[in-house]
Amino acid sequence: MTTKIDEKKELIQQSATMCFSKFGYSKTTLEDIAHGIGMKKSSLYYYFPNKETLFISTFSKEWQSKLLAIQRKVDNKVHGLARIKEYTFESAAFFNTVVSGNKISVQLMIETRRSFAEFFNEILKIEKRFYAKIIREAIESGAIKECDPQKIAQIIITVSEAIKNDAFEDSEKIGGKKVDFVHLGREVEYTLNLILDGLRVK
Repeated sequence: MTTKIDEKKELIQQSATMCFSKFGYSKTTLEDIAHGIGMKKSSLYYYFPNKETLFISTFSKEWQSKLLAIQRKVDNKVHGLARIKEYTFESAAFFNTVVSGNKISVQLMIETRRSFAEFFNEILKIEKRFYAKIIREAIESGAIKECDPQKIAQIIITVSEAIKNDAFEDSEKIGGKKVDFVHLGREVEYTLNLILDGLRVK
């Protein structure tokens, strides 16, 4: 059952979506968002403690929904282990669009990944289930050796995240230069090839 608080949060999130899309993250203020629905900034704090929390709350469902849609697209587009690499490219391109479209700084990406670990862990769970499913199917078809799909999926996640974190930290060291997620996807793909090639039945 939807409460008045839920309804108000949804209105705030709708205003936030418009403001972030129009002004970008850094230039959007809580005043802008509150003004969009005739609220005072002080009233907005009752629903969201800060802009970062509002941003994540506004886009979390959209991001998770989009990643699931990418998985369905990949399932229909390619077959076998190639789906893992295809998903890596597609998801990297999606996040590149999110970052550039909302003018999100590298600093913010680093801070949100640290502060909203629970949200990003949910995204990783979605990806892990997808990878494990592909690995399991590859084992059943005889394409790769017998192994634990969950463990291999976790290794892929761990390595991919390590490469992403290195890219973010390197960017931060040189003044927050923009991270190219598409290039990042290629870096991850190279590592994925090493992992998957080691599992293939010769």
